[in-house]
This record gives sequence, structure tokens and C-alpha cells, in this order.
Amino acid sequence: MKKAAVAAENRFMYKNPFELFGLPISIYVHQATLDERYVEMMKDLHPDKFNGEDAFMKKSAEQISAYANEAYQILRSPLKCADNAIKAKGWKLPNEETTNDSILLMEMMELQDMAKSGHDLRPFYQDALVQFESALQEDAETKTLTAYARLKFLARLLGSSMLLQISEPSAGTIKPEITSQAIGIDLGTTNSVVAIWQNGKPQVLVDNLGPLFMPSVISTPTGDLHSTKRMMHEPTSIISGEHTALTAAQDILKRLKNRAEKALGCEVHQAVITVPAYFDDTARQATKDAASLAGLEVLRLINEPTAAALAYGLDTGKEGIFAVYDLGGGTFDVSILAMRKGVFQVLATGGHTQLGGDDIDTIITKHFGWDDHLKARRAKETLAYRLRKSTE
Repeated sequence: MKKAAVAAENRFMYKNPFELFGLPISIYVHQATLDERYVEMMKDLHPDKFNGEDAFMKKSAEQISAYANEAYQILRSPLKCADNAIKAKGWKLPNEETTNDSILLMEMMELQDMAKSGHDLRPFYQDALVQFESALQEDAETKTLTAYARLKFLARLLGSSMLLQISEPSAGTIKPEITSQAIGIDLGTTNSVVAIWQNGKPQVLVDNLGPLFMPSVISTPTGDLHSTKRMMHEPTSIISGEHTALTAAQDILKRLKNRAEKALGCEVHQAVITVPAYFDDTARQATKDAASLAGLEVLRLINEPTAAALAYGLDTGKEGIFAVYDLGGGTFDVSILAMRKGVFQVLATGGHTQLGGDDIDTIITKHFGWDDHLKARRAKETLAYRLRKSTE
């Protein structure tokens, strides 16, 4: 692909998502067609096709790929489709909180009361989707915008009943649309795990092999790749063969998604994923991109110490200011959090990128003159087992 062609492709970034994939403006997108066109576009933009090219070409391809990923996720969500359909029409997005429609205001008050009393609002949400689509296809601006305000209000009520509020530095208020069973993923340096929230508590999902944790290891013809998460700040750099940190994370997330779908007996498209507190914007975006390539929409990225505090607060109901330490396979992170009435505010976060389990393994390996880290890990596990037994 020549520079002129890449520059021309960049013009796609000024198109709306429907135009980008050649689809009609609607909240009911044909998913099979979208998936097919997305896969073809990603093949053309794969990093391998730009090996040996200059920085301009690589940067342009990354920008187009990022926009295509974002557009793809938008078109998989009816609510996000509604946002972009209004923008594509050239209409101004309304604010349901400042509407002057008295009938709509009364309806909103009634829906809010129903939500507080525990009514299931999902049928109302589905009706709101139908009403919006009908008005949109009629090209009736006022009717469409009224339907949109109702739809957004219902989505907010449903979202607030399903997600705990979390306030982190540089993070705005999030009101995601929950369209399916969402899973929680701890994407670890050494091991990873997937779980759901069920019956008021987290439940780890396992496959027929039994173990709770899945090793974060990628098998290649030349050997196994370990600890690829530590390279997420350079997600497209080649680690081995054709593998990058991005493709490694994609593979791990895909396996976790498959594990969840087998355990739940249904498709899974949405996830909340934990990341180290020290992850910069590049590493966080790379995590989202890997999830997107694995077929998952990221509802939220949560700092790992925050996730630990979240579980602790829910389990104990305690309030106050807490220091949470997270010694993982790749990093040692700490967060200072204020917890009050189910709302977590992160006051400060920090981390050491070279003080994790891998680094401890390296020290043990060098001390005993071993040739690999697996012996160090087995030694640690044996020691931990003996310590536990000695205290029983």
C-alpha cells in the first residue's frame, strides 16, 4: 500500500461508522455482514503487511485500524448506533435530563419509580428501541429525538442498576449499555481468570479441565511465550515470529471468552478487564484493541488494586480510606482509595514495573543457577504448600 493510498484511507476517519462499513443507517445492523467486512478490513491493516515500511505508513495504518475498531464496536451496540444515526442525519443530540416535553418527563418519573421498586425495565427498553428505529426510518426528526431521549434514559436506569459506581483519575462518568451477559477478566502476567457476578457474589468460570486459572502463555513453533503483558506499552513490536504483545493478548482473551461461553452456554460479547495501575494510555488502548479483535466490547478497564478493593468493599461493607497492595506476576501496584456507600474513589495510584513474581523468579533462578523460571515457580509453589500445611 503506497503513501497516497494510506492517506486516502485516512479520509475514512471522517466518515460515520455506517458509511465506513457500507451499511444503512439503522440501530439494527446485520451482524454477519458487519463481521465479514470488519475482518476483511483488519486483514488489510494487519501490522505484518507494514513490516519494513516507514513510520508514516505504520502510524497511518494504526490510526485507521483504531478507528475501524471503534466503528465496529459502535455498530454492535444499538444504543451507540442510535447516537451515531442522529449524528449522521445532522441532528443535534438531545439531553434527556433537560427535556421540555412534559409527557416524556412524566413517563421518566414513572420509570424511575418503577426502577426503584425493582421492576424489570428491559421490556420497556426493547420497546424504546423499536420506537426509535421506526421514527428514524420515517426521517421524522422531532419524533426520533424524543424516542432517543426515552431510550437513553432507560439505558441509564438499566446501567445504574447493574454497575457499581467507580471513580478513577482521568475517568469520566460511564454509562455503558449492557446488551448481554458481561464477564469480568483478570488478564494477568502469569495467569488469567474469567468470572461473572451471580447471586450476589463473583463466580469463577472453569472449563472441563478444572483449573480456575488459565496460564497466560502462547504456544508457538519455536517455544512458549511468557509474560507478554509486560510489553503492552509497545503492542505492535514483534516478540517472536509474527507474534506481538497485542496478538498475544488477543489470543488469551479469546480463550477466556471461549471458556466463559462454554460454561454459560451462551455467547458473550462484553467484558470488564483489569489492568495494572501503571499502564499508560498506549497499553490501555492496546488492551481494548486486543479485546475487540477477540470479539469483546470493553465496558470498562479497572486498575487491578481498585478491583481488589471493590471485592473487599462489597464483601465487608466497610467504609473509609484504604491502601491496597497488589503484588502480581509482573508488577507491584498500590492504590489509595476512599470507599463510601458503595462508591469507590481512587485518590492515588502507583506501581513498580520491575517488581513482580517474574522478577522474583529471575532472582531465584540466578541464585540456584537454574536454566529456566519454571523451576523457580515450582519451588515457590512447593514452599507455599509446605507453609500452609505447617499452619494447619
